[in-house]
Amino acid sequence: MFAATVLEHDIEVQMSSELRHVDRSVELLREFLVRHGAENRFFDVALVTREALNNAILHGNGADPAKEVLWRLKHRQGKLRLYVKDQGHGFDWQAWLRRSSDPEAESGRGHEIFRLLTTRFSHNRCGNALCVEIPLK
Repeated sequence: MFAATVLEHDIEVQMSSELRHVDRSVELLREFLVRHGAENRFFDVALVTREALNNAILHGNGADPAKEVLWRLKHRQGKLRLYVKDQGHGFDWQAWLRRSSDPEAESGRGHEIFRLLTTRFSHNRCGNALCVEIPLK
């Protein structure tokens, strides 16, 4: 299942937890950025979005295709706000933030990516939703 609503300044997608939907989501992002004259930001926006969606699908929902991921993108005042929510139980994101990341590890780099490429990121209390802000300039 992949249902997308694309408006002038917003995208909302509800999708089953299947990794193939990450590529479809990134293609929507590319088209959105081109329409807004921000295609030069595609790499950073795509990397942040892929990381957030992969985490929601694999870690949050355990790659269970019966579970869904909801994501929204809003374009306002020269920045993008990305919201991603899964149906998992969440995780202790505060403990995760206190850990140092290993650049050689195959996983665990998500928060470093968010720190480097966003101006702000936050989780809901239980850790099954993420909101990041990405500058367009």
